[in-house]
Amino acid sequence: MKDDIFYKFIFRFTGDLIIFFSVLFCPWWITVALVFFAVIFFNNFIEAFFAGLLIDALYGTPDSLLFGFRLFFSFAFFVLWLFATLIKRKVRIFEV
Repeated sequence: MKDDIFYKFIFRFTGDLIIFFSVLFCPWWITVALVFFAVIFFNNFIEAFFAGLLIDALYGTPDSLLFGFRLFFSFAFFVLWLFATLIKRKVRIFEV
């Protein structure tokens, strides 16, 4: 039982590092795809919101199409996390 928790932690931490480095070094669409799969794969992956904050802090600019809204990726990743959490509760194969 202890080993199972340890391996889950290592796996999740590795996923966090991959997403962190993808925010820094990869195009935004790769990071979005990685966060999408992480939100589906990991339980309660709230780190997606923090990845969105990091993207918005590093690369975000006010856009006239978004009416000056600067936290686009933070909001998008939060909505993705919320939607995935609600769907996981309805699907039997996920344990939330």
